Amino acid sequence: MVVVGYQTAADFSTSTLNVAISTDMGLTWNLNPPTVIQGYIVGSNLLFDGNKFIFWTAGKMWTSTDAITWQTKDLDSANQGSVRWAQGPVVVTPSGTFVSIPSNWGSFYANQQAYRSTDGITWDLLDANHFKGSHPVSKLINATIDSSYCK
Repeated sequence: MVVVGYQTAADFSTSTLNVAISTDMGLTWNLNPPTVIQGYIVGSNLLFDGNKFIFWTAGKMWTSTDAITWQTKDLDSANQGSVRWAQGPVVVTPSGTFVSIPSNWGSFYANQQAYRSTDGITWDLLDANHFKGSHPVSKLINATIDSSYCK
């Protein structure tokens, strides 16, 4: 089990990324050495795509195969909108496509947007014909159901 958390300085000048790992189903936890990030951060949920752990914060995608050593890649600045600083819940499909609905303040109903990405770096805004804004979204889940339930 892996948990990701953030602590932000009172003046918002720095944030500390904390990653804790449990190998005994949550009975005990080991905290990795913290990583200091400049500025205030808001991050996504932690994903596991079958090969690596992934999350997004501070304009970067963070990946790790062991949740101890992390690599970062800067997000592509084109079409980022609010995804760049306030990544909301993210889900990965079986085909490897990521979907996110940013959760920054005021981005609900008519202002809500949805993004998709095939690599986690470049995010494309879905147009209004493919997404309808609504209440704030806090979780996304990918599931497969029998098509007979969709009638």
